[in-house]
Order: sequence, then C-alpha cells, then structure tokens
Amino acid sequence: VYKNRSKAMLVGQAAPSFTPTVSAPYFQKIECFCFNQQTFQPGEERSLPVVFVVNPELGKDLGTVTLSYTFFEAPKPKV
Repeated sequence: VYKNRSKAMLVGQAAPSFTPTVSAPYFQKIECFCFNQQTFQPGEERSLPVVFVVNPELGKDLGTVTLSYTFFEAPKPKV
C-alpha cells in the first residue's frame, strides 16, 4: 500500500530491485505497477499490484530472495 502524504498531486515511477542480484533473471513480472507512472491525488492511498512467476531453475540453495521497490517522483515536464 502506498499513500501520498503530501497536499499536492504526485506522479511517480517505481524501480524494482532484487537481492541477491543473481536472482533477478529468474523473475518474470506479469503485472506490475512499476510498468507505468502512477498518479496519486493528495492523501490518496491504494494497493499497487504485482504478479510474478519465479523460474523453477532458481536454486533452492540460494536462500531468501527479496523483491523490493523504490518509488521515485517522476520529473516534471518542461514547459
């Protein structure tokens, strides 16, 4: 769940990261909020969907794999 805590509209883009990084090629994102910029009105809160498949060739001996996202404010268009 993401919430725009500001009093202004926010347009942002999410960037995924994987740890350990060797696991990244084994993830296939089917649906992800990170594919497109997201627009949030002031105070708006909503869940952001992600659906992925993990290739079974990813070794079980790898241990814990973490998928995380960093949400960045999108650059303002130049007028």
